[in-house]
Formats: sequence, C-alpha cells, structure tokens
Amino acid sequence: MKHGLFCLSCLVSLLILTSAQACTPDPIAGGQIFHAAGGCGCHTDVENRGSLLGGGRPLPTPFGVFYAKNITPDQTTGIGYLSDEDFVRAMREGIGPEGQHLFPELSLSCILQDEQR
Repeated sequence: MKHGLFCLSCLVSLLILTSAQACTPDPIAGGQIFHAAGGCGCHTDVENRGSLLGGGRPLPTPFGVFYAKNITPDQTTGIGYLSDEDFVRAMREGIGPEGQHLFPELSLSCILQDEQR
C-alpha cells in the first residue's frame, strides 16, 4: 500500500511538472506554429513572387485597396524597429508608434499577454 501511494505521488508530481513546463510560452515556437498554420499568408505577395513576409500583397476592401505590411524583423523595411510596447499597442489597439490608427483588417485584441512576444 505504501509503495502504491509513493508511486502515485511520484506520478502526480511528474504530471504537474510536465504540464507546467508544457504551458511555459515559447515565443519562437508560437510564431512558427502561427506561421505554419497560414496566419501570415497575406503578408507575402505570392502572385508577384514577393519575398516571404515582405508585404506588398494587395487587399481589396470596401474602403479601397490596402497593401500588406512587411512583417520581417528588418530594422528598415520591416517591423524590427518597433519596441515591444509599440508592437503590443499595434496588435491590441490598432495604434501605430506615432499614434496613427492602423487599418483593423483582423481583430487581434484577443491576443493573450504571453502570445504578444
């Protein structure tokens, strides 16, 4: 009986440690999963053989044609110049680093705190 309780407590401890580790956010892995699921397809102009995530894809809307942004980490042409705070504000509130309103093509306000990095 004591042996069984010991084994059970070890198993429960192992499950708790494993599940806690599995829930620890990994921003790189999360981004890779999002990208693999097609979450960034509109940011590549495939029709004109644009670079991966390089922007330029036309997005027709009732308000006119918008062009997807370059979301690479490049400091000059992408979004690499944004601070973490600027990025989070853009994703959650649709406000750019200069206070400008961004076109809300997708509602991203539901992004969790851990998913923002």
